Amino acid sequence: MSQINERLDTFSQKEKDEIKEKDRKQRMQGLIAKYGRKKVEAAKKNAREDGDKNITYQELKRRIDNAKGRLKKGEVKKWDKEKQRWVSNKEEDVNEEPNWNDGVNVRFHVGPKKKSVSLNYNGTTIASKEKETFSTGTSPKRALDKALIDFKNKGTEHIGRNYVAKKNKEKEMLTAKKNSKKENA
Repeated sequence: MSQINERLDTFSQKEKDEIKEKDRKQRMQGLIAKYGRKKVEAAKKNAREDGDKNITYQELKRRIDNAKGRLKKGEVKKWDKEKQRWVSNKEEDVNEEPNWNDGVNVRFHVGPKKKSVSLNYNGTTIASKEKETFSTGTSPKRALDKALIDFKNKGTEHIGRNYVAKKNKEKEMLTAKKNSKKENA
C-alpha cells in the first residue's frame, strides 16, 4: 500500500534511471513510427560522426527533419535541364512574398469574426469590402421569456395526447355499440 503513495522523488536513483530509460525508448519508438527506422538510424550515425555521443530526442528529431533528401514545408522538386537532375526550389533564393505593387491583385482575409477582400492595382486599393460579425450571448430577458414559454408548454403538452386518446376511445365505444346492436338484432 505504501508503494502506491510513493512519489518520484522518493525513488532510488536506480529506479529513476529505469524510468528515464523507458521514456527515452518510448520516444525513440515514436520517432521510428513517424519517420521509419532507416532515417532514425541514419540520423544517429550522422550524430556519432559529428562527435555527439549522447544525442537528445530533440536534436535527433531536428536532424531527421533537416536531413538531405527530405522535402521541407513549401519545397518542391523540379527537373533542371541544364544540370540534368532534380533540384529544389529552395536551393535558389526564391522570393516567396508576392510583389503587391506590381499589376492587379486581389487580397483575401478570412478569419473567425472578420472577412475582407480588396482589389489592388500597383499597390493602390481600388475597391474593398469588409464584413465583421459580432455574436452576443442571450440576454437575461430573452432567456427568461424562453423559460416561461417552455414551462407553459410543459404544463399543457399532455392535452394533445389526451385528446387523441379520448377520440380513439370514443371510436371504440361507437364500434362496440354498433356491434352489440347487430348482435341483438
